[in-house]
Amino acid sequence: MALIKLIDAATAAVLEPAATVFSPAGSFVIDAVGLKVNEFIVLYKLMSDGLYHPATNKEGSIVLSANPNNVLIDVPGSYKLVKPASTAAVTAGWELV
Repeated sequence: MALIKLIDAATAAVLEPAATVFSPAGSFVIDAVGLKVNEFIVLYKLMSDGLYHPATNKEGSIVLSANPNNVLIDVPGSYKLVKPASTAAVTAGWELV
């Protein structure tokens, strides 16, 4: 399956924050292209309190950066990718595995 773009460098304003919500039906990989060394995208998960909280794994919050720029997620749910304002155009998205 092809990457489903959630934050597209061609359409997202470079200097504006961007966020998008998605609910994959199975294990998925999130991926980001174009992040510079000090830039990042944070993955949030919808919790039982109805709010999005930072998604975590054994290392802590799940964050995409220049390295690593992709992460496997094996927990179903509703997620949100958030890109703070940045200096570079970034494309980010997910695909089922």
